[in-house]
Amino acid sequence: MTEVFMILGFMLAAYSIVGNDSIQTLGTFLYSNSHRKWWQLWLFSSTVMVVVILNGWLTHNQDPSYSRLNKVYDKSVSISAAMEAISSAQEGLSDESPEDEMLIHLARLSAQLEETKSVFVKTPKKLDVSLDGLKGELAFLQNYRASENVTRAQSVILRGVEERVSEVVERMEIRRDVKFFITWKHLIPPFALLILTRYGFPVSTSFLVLVTFQPAVLTSMLTKSLMGYFVAMVSAIVIYVLVMRTVESRWRKEGEEGIKPVWVFFQWASTAFLWSMWLIQDMANIFVYLPRMPSIGWLSFAIFWMVLVQAFIYYNRGGKIQKVVTSKTNTHDIRSATIVDLIYGVVLYIFKIQSNVPMSTTWVFLGLLAGREIAFAISGTKSRSLKKAFKLARKDMVKAGFGLGVSVAIAFAINAV
Repeated sequence: MTEVFMILGFMLAAYSIVGNDSIQTLGTFLYSNSHRKWWQLWLFSSTVMVVVILNGWLTHNQDPSYSRLNKVYDKSVSISAAMEAISSAQEGLSDESPEDEMLIHLARLSAQLEETKSVFVKTPKKLDVSLDGLKGELAFLQNYRASENVTRAQSVILRGVEERVSEVVERMEIRRDVKFFITWKHLIPPFALLILTRYGFPVSTSFLVLVTFQPAVLTSMLTKSLMGYFVAMVSAIVIYVLVMRTVESRWRKEGEEGIKPVWVFFQWASTAFLWSMWLIQDMANIFVYLPRMPSIGWLSFAIFWMVLVQAFIYYNRGGKIQKVVTSKTNTHDIRSATIVDLIYGVVLYIFKIQSNVPMSTTWVFLGLLAGREIAFAISGTKSRSLKKAFKLARKDMVKAGFGLGVSVAIAFAINAV
């Protein structure tokens, strides 16, 4: 039954997330190329997507999420209580003057525990071996505690260590892979996404999906996402005020007649760059439903379904989220769309190398468009006033804030059931 939940969860998540977030990435490309056949655009973006997924799988220990799920699994198992118990035992037993053998073993147990946690997060393929080593150290502790040489006080201290470490082992065995803990509750987030995106809300899929799987990642994700919003907004304001205001004004006067063929190449190249950066950031939201190291079979299924979803999205020209893009200034101009894509892609790249903590690309997208609108108002290159630009940005933020609130509420409600 767990495999059924995994398949349904992945299919719903891929459809919902690609239908929501990818339009924020490919929206300007789709709109400015509306004169082209949908299947041409679909083949282009699908090719980039397949290359990115395969590259992640081949270069990150069969992890198509580019290790973005490491943070989720890291937060799912805490060893702090066990480490504190070991440290307290070392101090307490030192006062009791036990055999050096026990103190040496506790130090070895501590090192093995840290190593197993690292393997659990980064290299799950080796987890069985590491867990066996930890269980061996735990068995030694249990045998030692049962020996006649151990006093009652020492036994109580060691039992505390044994209980804490056993809890960690049990937790790791359950949380090591989604197939061991997924339930029907994990299908709720993609269903909620389907409903919210139907009404055009730019929902934060990262928060809704990943917080459902592990609420502890909320703080780090929120911090990184807010940073992404402000970095994107400031970057857009600076670039458009200092560099682009004259150029954009000239482009609007020239119209489509001033577009040289080389801009087609530039836009498709910038779109490929942005699309790949988005995929690297957001694949965790989809592949969280599949095994941490998908087999060839699982990977083939994933690629087939995501390519099919892309075809549906392009055939329908984006859907309601596309309106968020087309309401902005000049996004139909291929040159302007290229600049939007390039800035967005660079910001995502910066946060890609900054850490592997998942983030909301929705907020980066909205920050970029808000900064761009504000820059146009400041530079006086368009009819909208600064007040209207802030109003438009605030409207998008209200929608995003609502989406975030709903996402987090649903995620915590699911975990409370």
